[in-house]
Amino acid sequence: MTRHITLARACRALALIELATAAWLLADHEWLLGILVVWAAPSLLAADAVCRSAHHRARAEAHRAEQLEAGEQVRPLTPCCRFWKHSENKCNGTGYVT
Repeated sequence: MTRHITLARACRALALIELATAAWLLADHEWLLGILVVWAAPSLLAADAVCRSAHHRARAEAHRAEQLEAGEQVRPLTPCCRFWKHSENKCNGTGYVT
């Protein structure tokens, strides 16, 4: 398990805790605090998605390195994001066009 997946799970757990807290605050008629707590959840879920993507990338790179050490012919890793598909395949895997 990489540190990325650990961070992703922590972000998701915090987001769920915050949403539960917000529901409790809203039910208790603490509207301002409830709304403020709800605002933090999307950023935690976005961090969760980024961390999970980094985890999958690290696993794919490790698997590819194992295959190369075994002497297998392996195609280079290609990102599967929309940006890469629509940039005429000029993405270098980091999200930037080369």
